[in-house]
Amino acid sequence: MDLKQKTDENIRDIEKFSTSTQLVFLYFLYNKDLVINSTELAKVLDSSIMTAWRALTDLHSLRLLTYEISGKNARSKNYKRIGDPEYYNLGSQYLKNPVNEVLYIENMEFDFPVAGLEALSKGTMLNPPKRRVRAISKKNLNIIKSHIILNRDKIADMDLIEVQVWDYDPKLLVKNNVVDSVSLIMSITESNDERVEHAIEERLRGEKWYTA
Repeated sequence: MDLKQKTDENIRDIEKFSTSTQLVFLYFLYNKDLVINSTELAKVLDSSIMTAWRALTDLHSLRLLTYEISGKNARSKNYKRIGDPEYYNLGSQYLKNPVNEVLYIENMEFDFPVAGLEALSKGTMLNPPKRRVRAISKKNLNIIKSHIILNRDKIADMDLIEVQVWDYDPKLLVKNNVVDSVSLIMSITESNDERVEHAIEERLRGEKWYTA
């Protein structure tokens, strides 16, 4: 009885995932059989142990993760996620748009993943947009800083690359140099285009963790 009461008291009132919690949620989503502790997770995601611990705690409080205790002093918590499709269905309500801002740059060679409607057009019936779309993290913004076009007239007339600046590093979840499906969909949910909506549904139906 005491244990149950303690667990209930630790449930946090979460309306939306924090940036780090969303990243961890997605990392578990795409790695179904993952079993990991906060120290190991911090190394994988290049974050602090405290940041990883907070994200794991948030997901556990929402009943999305379970854990087993191990280690010499029985202090290490090894987390794993619940099964499909419950994991995505329950967690999707807390997701947010990862895009912090959208910039435009001149053509340049860089290795950032395809994003936006260009990414959605891959593997669906949607036609690709006129401009290439790429995603970077805020930490990498300095790489393109000198190539950013601020003049609105030039943005309208020039053949530029649209760059989405994400709150977390899209490369951590990338597959075949394309941003992950869930982050992609969250970045374009404001579209009212019926063709885009059909493409989103098409993309989701191709994922094993999704159910309509």
